[in-house]
Amino acid sequence: MSAPGSIERRVVTVLFADLVGFTPLSERLDPEDVAAIQDAYFAAVRETVARHGGRLEKFIGDAAMAVFGLPRGRDDDAERAVRAGLALVGAVERLGAQLGLDEGELRLRVGIESGEVVAAEAGPDEGRVTGDTVNTAARLQAAAPPGEVLLGEGASLAVAAAVELESQPPLSLKGKAHPVRSALARAIRPEPSRESAMGALRSPIIGRDAELTQLRGALERVAGGGSATVLVVAAPGTGKSRLVAEFLDHVTVPAWRTRVRAGAGSWLEPLAGLARAAIGESDPGATERRLVAGGSSAARSRVLAGEMAGLAASSGTSAGEATERDARLGGWVEALDGLAGEGPVIWVIEDIHWAGGDLLAFLDRATRTAAPRGRLVVATARPGILERLADWALDGPGTRREVLDLPALAPAKAAELVGRLVGEILPADLVAAIGERSDGNPLFIEELLRTWVSVGTLARDGTGWRLVDAPEAIPLPTTVQAIYAAQLDDLPVPERRLARRASVAGRRFPTGALESLEVRDAERSIAGLRDRALLNGPLSDATVGESWSYRHALLRDVGYASLARAERARLHMRLARWLEGVAGERADAVADVIGSHYEAALAAAPALAHEVDEGIARPAVARLAAAWMERAAEAALRLSASDATIDLLRRALVLTHPPAGLDAGRRELLLGETIATSGDMDDGGHYVALARDHFRARLMAAEPSSEEWIVARDGYARAAVAVSRLVREQLRFDEARELAEAALADVGRRDDVAGGRLELAAATAHYFVTDRAADVLPAAGRALAVARRDGDATLELQALEMLTVDDRAPLEVFMAAWRDLGLLARSQGRWELACRALRMQAMARLDLSLDPQPLLDEAAELAVARGLTEALAWTEYARAETGYALGEWDVAWAAGLRALELAERGAYHRVAVRTWHAVVPMAAARGRRDILERAVRWYADHDAIFPDSAYGRLMRRFVNLHFAAAGLIPPVDHDVEALLASFEGELSGGTTLEAADALVSGWLRDGHLEAAGQALGRMEPGARESVFPDVPPAWQLLTARLRLAGGDAPAAIALARTALPLFRALPRPPWTAKAIRLLEAAGAAGAEEVAEARAIEARLDVV
Repeated sequence: MSAPGSIERRVVTVLFADLVGFTPLSERLDPEDVAAIQDAYFAAVRETVARHGGRLEKFIGDAAMAVFGLPRGRDDDAERAVRAGLALVGAVERLGAQLGLDEGELRLRVGIESGEVVAAEAGPDEGRVTGDTVNTAARLQAAAPPGEVLLGEGASLAVAAAVELESQPPLSLKGKAHPVRSALARAIRPEPSRESAMGALRSPIIGRDAELTQLRGALERVAGGGSATVLVVAAPGTGKSRLVAEFLDHVTVPAWRTRVRAGAGSWLEPLAGLARAAIGESDPGATERRLVAGGSSAARSRVLAGEMAGLAASSGTSAGEATERDARLGGWVEALDGLAGEGPVIWVIEDIHWAGGDLLAFLDRATRTAAPRGRLVVATARPGILERLADWALDGPGTRREVLDLPALAPAKAAELVGRLVGEILPADLVAAIGERSDGNPLFIEELLRTWVSVGTLARDGTGWRLVDAPEAIPLPTTVQAIYAAQLDDLPVPERRLARRASVAGRRFPTGALESLEVRDAERSIAGLRDRALLNGPLSDATVGESWSYRHALLRDVGYASLARAERARLHMRLARWLEGVAGERADAVADVIGSHYEAALAAAPALAHEVDEGIARPAVARLAAAWMERAAEAALRLSASDATIDLLRRALVLTHPPAGLDAGRRELLLGETIATSGDMDDGGHYVALARDHFRARLMAAEPSSEEWIVARDGYARAAVAVSRLVREQLRFDEARELAEAALADVGRRDDVAGGRLELAAATAHYFVTDRAADVLPAAGRALAVARRDGDATLELQALEMLTVDDRAPLEVFMAAWRDLGLLARSQGRWELACRALRMQAMARLDLSLDPQPLLDEAAELAVARGLTEALAWTEYARAETGYALGEWDVAWAAGLRALELAERGAYHRVAVRTWHAVVPMAAARGRRDILERAVRWYADHDAIFPDSAYGRLMRRFVNLHFAAAGLIPPVDHDVEALLASFEGELSGGTTLEAADALVSGWLRDGHLEAAGQALGRMEPGARESVFPDVPPAWQLLTARLRLAGGDAPAAIALARTALPLFRALPRPPWTAKAIRLLEAAGAAGAEEVAEARAIEARLDVV
């Protein structure tokens, strides 16, 4: 017998829960796995029951019993029991997904009844609850369908006002004399006061004075112009976004805000947010006018306005060839700065830990670029970002870029936050425990209190709050994720289903996709989640329409983690199909997203499952994923997003089967060309060569003239040309020709595009070795005919370009050819080639005694407008070359140094070496030893890349003579035989003639008259027939030097007198001075002529 007063009759609510099908599951699992599942299940039950104010009585095998109403009763005991039951069903579903079990493999059924029990309050049976209510609850649990909560008559009556019920037929339960009325709990009825109370809780800013001061200081530093970037780094929930919001609330300058979303697809979307904020309601014309007002030229403004319009639409521009990434990113920075207005502007880019390399490159470019009116970039990220931006940590406050480490709240500040949220209603010990458990994380504190509101632990009391449960009975979770998991478990079934299934879309999901994600009554569920402040929105999206965003990324992560693998796979598949259906003309903008969902479906599908979704097997899903990723890569490449392109193609190749087939070859070729263009020629060459080999293997195995053979042959030709081009760009001309010729032998010399490509590639490489137009013109002519016949615009342009090297054509014809080629290039958006056409026309104008500068100005303007760095470098080289020839050495000197800066920064070796040919002789003539030393270092670093061509030997000896004369290298030997070939054929004008003069003068100075005579003899035929007007008089002057050195002064004077007026007429002032100085040496120059020479040399600044 129990002691008097040790038992008590109480009205309580009893809950029984039991796993369904756990016994057969445990029979096929390892005992350790079974124990792990049970431990996780028991922990979930304990946490859920405690969170809802119940008391866990006992576990009986896999069943659990809990009582609500002990040790003290509340008027909502039954409601809290039902809430706990529904939450337990959700928790077990989530647990199954976390353990990697199939959907529905681990389920729970719950029975609940309210009524009178006998409770032992003391003695050896303390805590025991007995009575018919307990037995009925146990029987209801056994009768409940899997995944459902079944209520008895007493519980149903108690919760009818708060819970949506579905009546069931009377049940015949063991031990009951009469059938028992029952009902299934479908959902908790909306309780506006509680939901609005949850939504009202929002953390104020506390303990962040130092950080706000740092941000304000950064803004003050850029107020008068310049740029700064502050990277706010903190763990999730520490308050990065809240800090930024507080900072922005108290500034008066414009602030443009955007966010990087995990799995959002297009790397462009965060930048599109900046562009939309900058443009506002402006149309392209208004944007262009604003850019002009901001200081850009009209031509540049037109291009930038177009870029901004495309960027704002999340599509970018796609016409023509892809621009260099750095140039395009620089253009975007320039445009955003130009649209900023009269004062500084703030860019806020949140969550850059999700950013790819292209977006980080944009951030780096913005940091390196000064803003005339001032620009502060505030970026937020989790700590892992510093592994990718390690050098940022080396900078400190007050520098152009700085890291702001946002610490957790100190215990006193955490306690203050609790008080600011709910007032001073919690005992000090509980507040301290919250602060300790939260580790100073404001999100933990806020979400914990919101959870207490959700389950009734905290309730409104007028304008304040009151604590309903005893402090010692309130459990504290361990992490923010655990809090969010509890919040999702506590949701009504429809809302919980939406929160879980929409998570496959990422933090932001489209309303229109919810039906495909098997979400019913979406409008009501969204309203419920919004009222609980679990969703933000609605948001607008140009592609998918109305969208919503989870309150926090961690909330979405918890929802996603609750999905079983098969369920994830199915939902990813259905979302991908939905996107395919709605994307329409914007498919390129979401191709990455679609491909990623197919990829995620494959990754989530159970390993032994043949089908990923009903009716679609793994290989088919892999093909879809790879195809969409390839499409996304092509779109990214048009936007100069090289990192995104490379990543997408690598992922596509992993999914491509067979790995050596035609699809693989096509993707490898694009990947290799992109990598090579991005600067890694070796890795890029590897993939291009791999593509070539795979195409070749398919070509050799295919039936001739079959569709596979045709595709393989075309792919092989493209890949082989790419390999040859990459080798040629590394100045290995002979190897490039051999590679192209070997591939041509494989495909056969057919009159088609594939054969034309390879023949032209081989001939082009050979031309770069010999510098003889005759070695490339026949192939170029045949390629042009094929290209025009078959409509291949790329081959047509390549052929036309090589046809312009015809050194037999009159200059007027040459210039007209380049003019036509330039117009064709512009029409196809080939801006690099259009710039080159302008440069070549400018060089022709020089030889026609016309001013080349207007065309060079146009080329520079086009290069700047289109952001073409290499084209601008070539244009500056052309200014140096023409300025050198015209005697405008100050212009040439400045242009040459600009070209070298651009070339060295971009590793444009061909531009650099050509520019040094003009700069070195000017540096020597002007006594600029510092520049000569810089040139010596450059040549030493790049010596191995120079080809052993006639032109290359001539020009290298030319600069070496200057280096030796300055004492920077040992004297050069006279390798006459190796150099004689450099004088054969037709030498072009400009610095090539300067090199010839330097060699001949050096031989004569050292007494090698025979060598000089042989060289001039080989030069004579080409000189007499040259279309370049400065070549004949230059040959005459060099021959005059030979005659004078040989003692035939009259012949020397006659030749110099013939050359002098020609040089004056062109004009070529440096050569004019040389001719006069020769006449002076021969004793035949008049005083006025000597004065003329001195004036020229003074203008050239010759020392």
